[in-house]
This record gives sequence, structure tokens and C-alpha cells, in this order.
Amino acid sequence: METVSKGAIEGCREMKKLLLDTTYLLPLVGIAIEGADTKVVQELLSAQDFSILLSEISLFELAAKGAKIALNTTLTYQEVLRGIDTIRFEKRFKIIGWASNPAILELSYEIRTVHSDYIDSLIIATAICTADTFATYDKDLITKMMKEKKAITKIEKVNPNLRVWFNNLEKKSLQLKEMKK
Repeated sequence: METVSKGAIEGCREMKKLLLDTTYLLPLVGIAIEGADTKVVQELLSAQDFSILLSEISLFELAAKGAKIALNTTLTYQEVLRGIDTIRFEKRFKIIGWASNPAILELSYEIRTVHSDYIDSLIIATAICTADTFATYDKDLITKMMKEKKAITKIEKVNPNLRVWFNNLEKKSLQLKEMKK
């Protein structure tokens, strides 16, 4: 499986702030994701060209998923908590509060009208309001948003140049404008 390459990172030179979806953080708390390359976050952490942002709600999502999985597997909740602490204290991560900007909440409500998961809505709204690029495995969420004219209009007002990077980041990021086609 191909991981994020130096070429892919160099191809995002315009990227100053990258917001990671929660999926990229799951391996850091001991939760393996099928099809996800666990080296992606390590490689991103070693690249110094940009800031790595996280939505604060991702920490809650990690705790919730960790608690659920720890009930039925060998993963312990202490391992999940250690992973969350590692994320919280990693100097490369900048954690963005979901209530730190009223535009995040307003936009999250708009996204929620097309997507049933409010946590995802908060994360993408945080990316739109704070990042140049959003990395996600959730292509369905982006596809749903791009079909809603009202959501697109609002997103383009807030961040017309937002790029989206999918899956293991092996391909170049796409501008939302490119995805509407």
C-alpha cells in the first residue's frame, strides 16, 4: 500500500494548515482501520512545511470509539487514554475548539442538513473555517455536501479555496471547486 509521499506533500506547498479527520488519529489510540496506512500520520508529523490541525471534537470521538471497542476486545481504555494524551501533548498538533468560532457552529448546522452525523459536521465545518486542506476517508460526506447548492454557497463564502485530501493521501488534494464538476 502506498503511503503519503514526499511528492504528495510537496504538491501541497500552498497548504499551510491541514486539518485531519478523526480516522487518521484512531491508530494512535490503538484502533486499527481497515485500508488505512498507520504511517500516514507519522509521515505528516515529520513534514515541517505546514501546521496540523485537529478539531477538539475528534478527541471526544476517539474516547467514545475507544470506550466502545475496549468493551469487546483486548484494547484497554487506559491505552486509549494514553493515545489521547499523546495527541493532546504532541507539539505538531493544534487543537481547534468547536465552539471557538461561531462560524464553525453555524456551518456545522448547515452541513448537518445533508449529513446525519453531527460530529462529522463539526469536523468538516472546523476544516472549512480554519484550514487550507482537509484530510478525510469520508468521501460520502464530501459528495453529499457538493450536491447541496445552499451548503456549497456557504462553504465558498467562508473558504473558497479549501482542498480535500482523501484516504491514504497518495493522490493530490482536490479543491472543492474541482469536485463539483
